[in-house]
Amino acid sequence: AGDVLEIYANNLRPNNCDFDLRIYGSTMDAPSVGTPYVVDQYDEVLSLAGSSSADISTYTVPAGKILYLLLAESGGENIAKFTVSVNSSIIATKRTYFGGELYCTFNFAVGDTYGRKLVAGDELSISTTNYRSTASDFEARFYGILVAE
Repeated sequence: AGDVLEIYANNLRPNNCDFDLRIYGSTMDAPSVGTPYVVDQYDEVLSLAGSSSADISTYTVPAGKILYLLLAESGGENIAKFTVSVNSSIIATKRTYFGGELYCTFNFAVGDTYGRKLVAGDELSISTTNYRSTASDFEARFYGILVAE
């Protein structure tokens, strides 16, 4: 087995957002390709016009690296559709709705996998469509493990 990266976290609250991030589990065996680096990226879109779409967060995997995408969270002030894409191809979609939570979680580290594998040059994006007629703020955060190829 390779290096072991342990993440122990509960009730992490990203700045300026209304949802908690919880990472469950104790250990993950990282691939034997160098020292892993945790990528934690938070972005927001302010005053997105009603019935409009926008990228909230984008990330390009650096040359010579592999990103194992573990988790993405998105939320906002209004009902919306959230999509996670790699190289403009949608890999996951969720919607928020009245009477439910206004945030959603995408878990890519399922079972014994390391997460969704992205290679050098791949572009990850998290986008939203504001379903309401009024402007609203939206945020997104993703976590991944970056290692050498």
